[in-house]
Amino acid sequence: MPKKQAPQPQWVDPFSPAGLREATSKILTGMNYRLFYEDETRHKIIDTYRKLTELAKKYPHDDEKWKSAIKELVVEGSKEDARLRQWLIGLTKKTAENLGIKVSEYPSVFDRMMEKIEAMPEVHSREMALLLWCGSATLTIRGSQKSKVGKSLERSIAGAALTAIGLAESRGDFRLNILADEEVSRETDAEIRTPRRNFTPILPE
Repeated sequence: MPKKQAPQPQWVDPFSPAGLREATSKILTGMNYRLFYEDETRHKIIDTYRKLTELAKKYPHDDEKWKSAIKELVVEGSKEDARLRQWLIGLTKKTAENLGIKVSEYPSVFDRMMEKIEAMPEVHSREMALLLWCGSATLTIRGSQKSKVGKSLERSIAGAALTAIGLAESRGDFRLNILADEEVSRETDAEIRTPRRNFTPILPE
């Protein structure tokens, strides 16, 4: 008789309600929840690499035409393409801000990047540019994912922990994700039996 194949584990969206419950369970039981989110992060990184590689392959027989096409994206990219424009000059948003680089300066930064690459002996310009783009994209995506995971888990972990010790949100024992107001100047992850008169919860995105 043919051997039965082991069932394949089902993929769970880590940011879905079921995913957040699973991640919260891992955290509260001391398991490594980070690996649970790594597949999602890798998927985003690989998909971005694919798109950047397509840009690196444009006009394969004309390097000057290719460079002009990439620079046009740097110059005329929309606000929605802001991250791409930063990657194409070899930087992340944070690095560009730390260096004091204005959007209007992106084209000149791109020119300097390409001049530096082309001045290096035995270096293929497109391949080196692609490596710089991918490095910047990786930093951006990993930083963004880390922030997204933290924001997504705040409410879930606080709610689970407070419920585990016998409190109930439905009874008004605690409130989660409260915006700053005139009484408390900072955003609050959770408040237990707070006397605060007015509060606005932070709704999940």
